[in-house]
Amino acid sequence: MVNPVLAPVATQQFQINGVPLSGGKLFTYAAGITTKQATYTDATGTTQNTNPIIINSQGYPQTGAGQTCGVWLDPSLSYKFVLAPSTDTDPPTDAIWVVDNITQNNVPYALSASNGSASVGFIQSGTGAVTRTAQAKMREAISVQDFGAVGDGVTDDYPAFLAAFNAAQPGQIIRVPYISGAYHLSANPYSYTKSVRWYIDMGVTFTGAGGTGLTSFGRMYTNPYAVAAGPWDFFIDTEATPSGGVTVARSIEILSPATGANSQLALYLGADNNGNTTTGNIQEILNLVQNVHKADVAPFGAIYKAMEIDVNVDVNSSGGVTGADVFGLLFTGGGAGGPYQGDATYGIIFQRTTANWFTAIDISNCYFGVNVTAQNTAFTARHYYTAAPQSLQPSGLINRCYTVDNIPSGAAGGQVFSGAQLANNYPTMDLWRNTDTSPTGTFMRCWNQASNSILFSIGIDGSLASFAPSSANGSSVSAGGIACNGLTLRGTTNLQLGVAATAASKSATGKYLSIVDSTGTTVYIPTYA
Repeated sequence: MVNPVLAPVATQQFQINGVPLSGGKLFTYAAGITTKQATYTDATGTTQNTNPIIINSQGYPQTGAGQTCGVWLDPSLSYKFVLAPSTDTDPPTDAIWVVDNITQNNVPYALSASNGSASVGFIQSGTGAVTRTAQAKMREAISVQDFGAVGDGVTDDYPAFLAAFNAAQPGQIIRVPYISGAYHLSANPYSYTKSVRWYIDMGVTFTGAGGTGLTSFGRMYTNPYAVAAGPWDFFIDTEATPSGGVTVARSIEILSPATGANSQLALYLGADNNGNTTTGNIQEILNLVQNVHKADVAPFGAIYKAMEIDVNVDVNSSGGVTGADVFGLLFTGGGAGGPYQGDATYGIIFQRTTANWFTAIDISNCYFGVNVTAQNTAFTARHYYTAAPQSLQPSGLINRCYTVDNIPSGAAGGQVFSGAQLANNYPTMDLWRNTDTSPTGTFMRCWNQASNSILFSIGIDGSLASFAPSSANGSSVSAGGIACNGLTLRGTTNLQLGVAATAASKSATGKYLSIVDSTGTTVYIPTYA
């Protein structure tokens, strides 16, 4: 009886595509020749394996009775192993691999061979885990260094990057490990034609035409001014989703425990300027880009969004009132750790460098459209025209800051504007004119529904004008009239009622218009027929 040792190259066997080599044949010979030499099923050395040893459906050696077995060697002998497909002859003529001069002392040599990792087992912890080879485990991800990238700043690593990309399956990880030098790329190896996950270690740098510039490797497809300096997932919707439905490139979900008070975040992003206030610094926590091409020929009904927030709320009964605070989007903050707290400049900015937002904010289906609490000014609106590129014509359609319409006629309290004086001795509303030099225009105009007649206006010079047509409200008497409890005339202001008389021979009717002057004296002005 011998005291065998375990063969280093006779573990689980795979085809080149990673599928177990079911039915494969493992021949064991004396080193250097084709004379068959016995191996053993276990460490006892009492039962010899068949020769060739047949590989089962899981890729493991098996006995003649179909039971998984080991391949143990006589430590006093040297062996040659030949692995062949199930269709090969005896002796084999189409070997998959050959390993010669195997002894109990050449395990390091065998493991350092190109297929050495196939001889090392791996099993994950946990119930139900199955045995795999270290080779199968490590091939779950690809590295550019697997294909010869050296990163010395001189050698062209473009062929290695391209080979790694071509070898990757859709969605597979391609690692770009950190190295003290730089990866030199003569061209950009990524063509944006396949979904891959580039894991670029932080600190990695690139040189060459393919490593620098707006068309170089690592530049975002949607924004070439942004460069990947870490993990970079690129998803192109050419692969079918696992079960249909909406395609999601990266998913994060969170489910709160059933009991107990908890604070939970599905995603946390943070940034700190670290005290660096150098002019020109730009730091962003999140940048969302949605590019829409050929929007003028896109079919109506197509929807493109940079971001969507859905807040879904259930109550226990119809008409139930939501007691919890539910926010779609909350902007908050405070100090950054210093002794004093400063003011932030803007909460939200809507702006475009070219063209315009058609509608910057659209609010619907809510009890309160906008609720603003402010220390200084609750709401400021500025309107200005902007000219389109290469055009002298303004891009604005109508020069307005506010437009309010479609107020439901049957709604309770259906005012267009409603407000109260904030404090005694302060105005409820202030309006300023544009210039004090030859001002023209009006502060306010009130129109009829057809927008073809002005009912009332406040001039920019402070004058009031009411000249509604007799059909304005169905009354020829009060249309355009002013009803008041008192009328004060100051300075040299004139008062004209009706049309000035042209004949002095009009006779008095006995009726008078009474006017009380500033001293309390009543002045009677006769009226004439």
